[in-house]
Amino acid sequence: MNKIKLVQYILAHNYEVGWPPTVREIQAHFGMSSTSVPAYWINKTVDAGLIERDPRMARGLRITKKGQKALTAEEERVRPAE
Repeated sequence: MNKIKLVQYILAHNYEVGWPPTVREIQAHFGMSSTSVPAYWINKTVDAGLIERDPRMARGLRITKKGQKALTAEEERVRPAE
């Protein structure tokens, strides 16, 4: 697990379902042992400026512009050369 994988999952979940995942959904998706592990990664990703969190909402995760740029850079990095 890393911050980019978390941002990718948040984006995919939001696209597929229409809203961001909960901590428990992140836990289940990545096979984590407790909710403290995804909470740790969410906090690290917030600290890195890749996502924002609205503490008033259970699904209050939002990808920032910096997070969007990081996703674009990751896609370009892994895209095969033509």
